[in-house]
Amino acid sequence: MSDFVINDRRAFTKGGELKTEPEAETPAPEGEGGGAEALGKTEGGVGADSGEKAGADSGEKKDGRPRSDDLPATFSTLTIGLATTAMMHMEGHSPDGGKADQDLSAAKHYIDILAELEKKTKGNLSVEEGNLLKTFLFDLRMRFVELSRRS
Repeated sequence: MSDFVINDRRAFTKGGELKTEPEAETPAPEGEGGGAEALGKTEGGVGADSGEKAGADSGEKKDGRPRSDDLPATFSTLTIGLATTAMMHMEGHSPDGGKADQDLSAAKHYIDILAELEKKTKGNLSVEEGNLLKTFLFDLRMRFVELSRRS
């Protein structure tokens, strides 16, 4: 039998009524499947080999980039991440800031992913999210065509 527990945290019942009291969560049995030890974290809340500054409230890694746990997981950050990766492949930059080979096929792959996201999310995005995605796709496609003609 699995120790996996699903807790319903919704504020409303199945009938649409507001719940009066939130249900208490059942903690995982001690020593099984949870806690900072399972995530490889040290006492200060920071991964031992993550390259981050000591202390949980530093806000940035040693290289000045924000810690990933400080970035919100939103459609916009997903879009920005995919677009940035496509541009890095087109321009020949590596994630660490160094130079890498230009890889137009990899850039096209990420542009295609963004196009698929646009198609699959049509009518379900906010105006800002839709505009962000359309702008990125237009700019990336124009840059891709320009670089493809040079090659």
